[in-house]
Amino acid sequence: MGVTGYKVYRGGSLVGSPATTSYTDTGLAASTSYNYTLAACDAANNCLAQSNSVSATTIPVASSNIALPSFGAVASASSSTSSDYPVSAVNNNQRTGTPWGTGGWRDATFNAYPDWVQINFSGTKTVDRVVVYTLQDNYTNPIEPTDTLTLALEV
Repeated sequence: MGVTGYKVYRGGSLVGSPATTSYTDTGLAASTSYNYTLAACDAANNCLAQSNSVSATTIPVASSNIALPSFGAVASASSSTSSDYPVSAVNNNQRTGTPWGTGGWRDATFNAYPDWVQINFSGTKTVDRVVVYTLQDNYTNPIEPTDTLTLALEV
């Protein structure tokens, strides 16, 4: 008889029996290596020997931006020019500042310091990294910032 299905094994344990050559394994831990084997089966559930083992590694969990409003965080500032440059732009997940005029915050005290912005979190948070972006040199045509992006103009 011909092949009508498969048995997928992870670490020697049966985890799925797809009818096609496609299978998605779920509920796995991040950054973890798993070994899989496969056996082809016929309609009477007669299966060939398991294949050679192949290894797959899950991707790491992405860090969460706990400063986002969707996590309950609220931005406040020493001042704000207008509703065109709201303090809410500092934690709206728009890292390029596009479009300038609604994508960035501007204080109302030009050349008067200090100015400040603060994020109030919803409850206690563990913070292991703080990233701050500023207005880019070419702010009318900004690019997605990276850890190595440098700026040359003084603003």
